[in-house]
Amino acid sequence: MPKTEEWLNKMQGWGWNMRVLSLTVGGSVSVMAIAFLGVITPRSLSVDAIAPPPLSDNPTVRPDLLSRPHPNSPSTPYHPHGSTSTSLAPVEVVAPLGTSRPMPQPFLVPQQVGTWSTVSTHESPVSAASLRANRTRTEGQGTDSSVPDPDVPADAPPRTPSLTQAPHVPLPLVLQDVVVLALENNRTIKNAYLDRIIEQADLAIAEDRFNPNLTSRIELGTGRNDQGLSTVTGVEAELGAEMDVRLPTGTEFSVSWQTDGWVEDRIGLNPGGNHRVGQTVAITVIHPLWRNAGQAINRAPIHLAHLQDDQARFRLKSTLITTITTAIQGYYRLVLAQQQLKIQQAGLGRAEADLTRMDALIAAGREPAIQRVEAEASVANRRVDVLAATDALRSAQLELIQALDVDPTFAPEATEMAGLVASEIQFADDDTLVKYAVANNPDYQADLLDLDIAAIQLLQSENDRRWDLNLVLTYLNALDSQAAERSDVQAGIRLGRELGDRSLKQRVIQQRTRIQQLENTHIENLENLEINIRNALREVAFQQAQVEQAQRATQLAQQQLENTQEQLRGGRKTFSEVIQAQDDLVDAQDRELQAQIDYQNALINLDQQL
Repeated sequence: MPKTEEWLNKMQGWGWNMRVLSLTVGGSVSVMAIAFLGVITPRSLSVDAIAPPPLSDNPTVRPDLLSRPHPNSPSTPYHPHGSTSTSLAPVEVVAPLGTSRPMPQPFLVPQQVGTWSTVSTHESPVSAASLRANRTRTEGQGTDSSVPDPDVPADAPPRTPSLTQAPHVPLPLVLQDVVVLALENNRTIKNAYLDRIIEQADLAIAEDRFNPNLTSRIELGTGRNDQGLSTVTGVEAELGAEMDVRLPTGTEFSVSWQTDGWVEDRIGLNPGGNHRVGQTVAITVIHPLWRNAGQAINRAPIHLAHLQDDQARFRLKSTLITTITTAIQGYYRLVLAQQQLKIQQAGLGRAEADLTRMDALIAAGREPAIQRVEAEASVANRRVDVLAATDALRSAQLELIQALDVDPTFAPEATEMAGLVASEIQFADDDTLVKYAVANNPDYQADLLDLDIAAIQLLQSENDRRWDLNLVLTYLNALDSQAAERSDVQAGIRLGRELGDRSLKQRVIQQRTRIQQLENTHIENLENLEINIRNALREVAFQQAQVEQAQRATQLAQQQLENTQEQLRGGRKTFSEVIQAQDDLVDAQDRELQAQIDYQNALINLDQQL
């Protein structure tokens, strides 16, 4: 049995190692850079082919992959993710975040929409599907829940689940791991790429408007007719083709060709035969003089299809940016929960050390026994705080698992945070950033196309109200073995219109009104975008100041606690004042951590707006 258990433990350990090989890219990330990689016109979809590169032991982030173009010069980048980044300074008494795992230098190569190929010098990546498969195999090696544990009595009460002893598999993640997994597994993105396949087919149909349409026809038939003492049998064959062509000017050509033959034999009375071969060529030309005349109205459906396709691409880009932003914010919530748990554990450690010190003083007769109640209450309160922080950490893990759509038995661990020194960030001026957002914000660009689409639809509505005034030319040539050749040429003017349809005028009024509404909306969207950019910049500056003040407050709280403990040893402070100083330090550490996370979220919000 010991050898069997040792072998099972080794197998489970190997399974865990395989699970954590599912991710690859590390370091800081720019929301817009990854979104731009995803927006490519779909040709063939293979969403499941999106797989991140494997983890490695060499962390190097490609700045050319993570940074994105900016209107300023490279020496003064407006966004920090492409510039100097340092680890977030941890609070003084809390263990810092784990050192970032070394990463290779992979890069994503856009091929077809819905797929990314990963180029790396390491082995093939392991996708989320492989993680789930490995988990299934590992679970198959585990203990059967139906077999009772011999070490537990049969009548023992059920065990209470523990928050700190949940059987979760650690899943170390850096920021780029989260982004890649979100792009790989998000079903909204998969559906958006599937929609692009339909939209591309619609665009291809619109672009086929001026290509000729050819229809061919072949007919073979035989017949028998009995009339008294005579019997007539015959065989007929017919071959024909028709071609329709529409020119950008609105002119329509229709050409048809048909040849047929008939072989007839009569037996009985008046025997004999009848053979006939004929050919007919017809050409029709219809040239519009009013309605549907001109290239503007005839090319309108193609222009409309292109605008709608561009709009769909902007919507897809916006979906990508939103998904990436949500994943990054979830990662920062995980960082916040992890650090808060460390802060509470450090506070619990100090409270337990004070309780031990108090027991020693009571045993030496230097403190009354009643003082132990206050120290013990402080320890109990800290344990409650640790329990709450542990629950908050698991909640943050589950939220990130839901956003990434990975196996819920994993326990994500944030191993790196793209912390930045506030003084090292340089921003362009507000007007430059507003111009950049106007040129790149996908939501604004998609709304801007509504005006162009409405203008084309107004042109089509006004065209529908016109009279049909067409010049019609026809040519017919018929050849027959039993008759003389016949040619017919005709030319004429055809005028017509549907009367009594009031909806034609109504559509024109609707389109003109809608254009006015869209112009008002465009002005409002431009103002809102400008306000959002300036507000995001203000929020970044505010959070930057918050971080600086919160760091200073933590340092002072730490110093105050040390002074209070020193005065307690001299008899000038009470134990209650020490507990209060410890609470103040924990609160200051929480505020500093929250300020750092809020600062990161402010940067991400600015990135999303741009």
